[in-house]
Amino acid sequence: MKKSKRTTPAPPEFPSFFRMDERHLYGFGYDEVNEDYKVVMIAECYVQFGGLIVIVYSFKTNTWTRIHNVPKNIHFTGTRGVFSSGSLHWMAIENQSNSKDIIVGFDLKLQQFKEVPFPPIEVTHDSSKSRFLADVGEYLCILDHPNYRVNAWLMNYPGAESTWYKALSSQKEEILGTIRSNELIAFSGSGEELLLQVRNSYYTKLAWYNLDLGTVKNARIHGLPIHFCSFLYTESLLQLPEDEPLQQKPSDDKKKKNTNKRRRDDFLSEGSSLRL
Repeated sequence: MKKSKRTTPAPPEFPSFFRMDERHLYGFGYDEVNEDYKVVMIAECYVQFGGLIVIVYSFKTNTWTRIHNVPKNIHFTGTRGVFSSGSLHWMAIENQSNSKDIIVGFDLKLQQFKEVPFPPIEVTHDSSKSRFLADVGEYLCILDHPNYRVNAWLMNYPGAESTWYKALSSQKEEILGTIRSNELIAFSGSGEELLLQVRNSYYTKLAWYNLDLGTVKNARIHGLPIHFCSFLYTESLLQLPEDEPLQQKPSDDKKKKNTNKRRRDDFLSEGSSLRL
């Protein structure tokens, strides 16, 4: 069963327009503790408002909440929040003069921002333009394209010795061919392979990358177009909250009809005796 829900309008303090040097970010995820779907909207408006404006929509209460404790002196490099482990994540740059790459997380349960440790990636000039944040199943992933290599870093499970581990590292031409971009889609059932979407100027294809052997084999699916996009879809038994029906006030005509009906019912209940 497919359902949709329209949110209430954003509060008036959230900007409705943006300057050329400002941006609007968003994210969607599920708060398991409170059993609530939530939407996070961020306005990066350092010129108009001197910082970030963050609001959170709760599907459970059908309300928006303003978050006042927000990060300062950061600039986001992506717009779509990546959901993983109960939090939304964005790539950002802390203090533009230093150009320090960071990952900003937002905990949906606590409704608080946090900084996620960054993997040991060499930072080069404009490296953020070749670095992307993604989710691979339940794992947070950083896909990095330094020079002619493809590196994929996956976040480890909580309590692991290291926060990140390098799941994929290969020469672009050597393993995947001359590519323009690629994405990690999902793990195989055994966890030994990663499904990749490889795109170049001529075609898009799906390929399985073996983590242990470092080999690649094409995933052949008949009927696919030359170019396409892949998204991971997970079915859920969780339902969106039901909209409460609007209770309309009865019109004057309806009030009169109800009054007459009550009088008639009272008359019939009391009974009447007719003398012939």
